[in-house]
Amino acid sequence: MQLSKLIFLLLMIWNPIEATCGEFSSWWQKTPFGNDICKEKLSDKYVVGIRCLITDVELDEYWHVISHLERWYFYKNHIIGEFSNAGQKNYFIFNETNCQKKLFKKQAEYEVKLKDLNLVPRIWTRWYSENWGMIITSGDFDDGALFIGVILPALILFGLHFIIGLIRTKFDFKRTSNRIKLIATCLIIGRILLDIMPSSI
Repeated sequence: MQLSKLIFLLLMIWNPIEATCGEFSSWWQKTPFGNDICKEKLSDKYVVGIRCLITDVELDEYWHVISHLERWYFYKNHIIGEFSNAGQKNYFIFNETNCQKKLFKKQAEYEVKLKDLNLVPRIWTRWYSENWGMIITSGDFDDGALFIGVILPALILFGLHFIIGLIRTKFDFKRTSNRIKLIATCLIIGRILLDIMPSSI
């Protein structure tokens, strides 16, 4: 009985039920500054949009600040990207800290504004069109259950196997197996860091 309570508590911790997105969202994810991007089923179709923590902002018919996102990236304290409006590609710049948005119909005007605001990444533009978390996800109940029930135990078992193997071989990295495990560990840590820090650079 105590084990079932513990499992339920862990699921509640890892399942972000406080999210502002709808209960029937396909997915949702917290942005770097605490707002939400979600894919919600509204009016018999799925719509990807931004929901803001600030309540006194202008919202569209879907209760989003911006809807119909096609792709976006995070940079500094902004979300920048493309959305569709009446079948036409439009562009947006969304300030996460105050939930103010700038919308553009023309790509040239959009690109000029990006340069003016210094919002063009210099090294790597990490574009997204879906949920960006691979290992560390937030969203619906399935995401929390998958992480607690499968991903977290697998990471713990792999870590224990790696540490015990290193101890038994006296930290001998000339062994191929130790080198492979070290590379795998670095890849996993790198993927986790990318999940929790999705911004462009």
